Amino acid sequence: MTKLLISIRSAEEAELVSGYQVGIVDVKEPNRGALGASDPETLVEIAKELDSAIPKSFSAGELRDWTSGNLNFGNLNSAKALDCECPLSKRYGAEVLKKYDYVKVGLAGANSFDWRECWSALLGGSIGKADGGFAHLNAVGVVYLDFETCDAPSYEELLDFFTKAKSCKAILFDTHDKTGDLFTYCSLDVIESMILRCRAAGLSTVIAGSVSLESLPQVLTASPDFVGVRGAVCAQGRDGSLDNRLLQNFIKQMRQPAWEPEGIAGVSIEQE
Repeated sequence: MTKLLISIRSAEEAELVSGYQVGIVDVKEPNRGALGASDPETLVEIAKELDSAIPKSFSAGELRDWTSGNLNFGNLNSAKALDCECPLSKRYGAEVLKKYDYVKVGLAGANSFDWRECWSALLGGSIGKADGGFAHLNAVGVVYLDFETCDAPSYEELLDFFTKAKSCKAILFDTHDKTGDLFTYCSLDVIESMILRCRAAGLSTVIAGSVSLESLPQVLTASPDFVGVRGAVCAQGRDGSLDNRLLQNFIKQMRQPAWEPEGIAGVSIEQE
């Protein structure tokens, strides 16, 4: 069943989406980029507004921010970082991490450093480990479909790495540039083949990247586990605020009879 992943930025938006049946509530700050990181305080406020049973994810920015020292936690290029305290815990605190189920970072500009080691240092060290780590927290591998224009690793490099990373439980197919949708950069056939590869490796999949009502039918054809949306359900684009009417209409389109064989009819637009 393809479910809805809705990206939000505030406690007010969390209150709005709490009335819907959604697969995952994702937290990010659009003004800070494609996967802009929210402040720890915002993550706490949002978690308070949502039922604990609702799966939650958050963005931790781009991996290059962590390697450049922009977040003041040193340089993850050192192999010693693999043995250090969880960098995520230093930034967000253990109490925040306990409230979320998934975390992700983008890889724009990652070709300029050893992104495999750095990703492992950030998302493959303490998380997912019962022994002194955060066993419940799962890493999401991000595949930018416009990798050539944002200097990210290619699909093949990323899938080869993520399908072998023990802490990685899901793959997000997204775009770094939000001026065009995902099909500007990648064909449906290629996306479908990557979805099948992820499924064979036991990974959940999310398709995002400026998904609109026009591109939604194609996205659903690929049968991902989740469709990620924000801009299409905001009154003034992804940087604006969620619009209840637009959100209802988007979910309604996911329930169209033509898509029922893919399980879309199980998504409800009824508010509790």
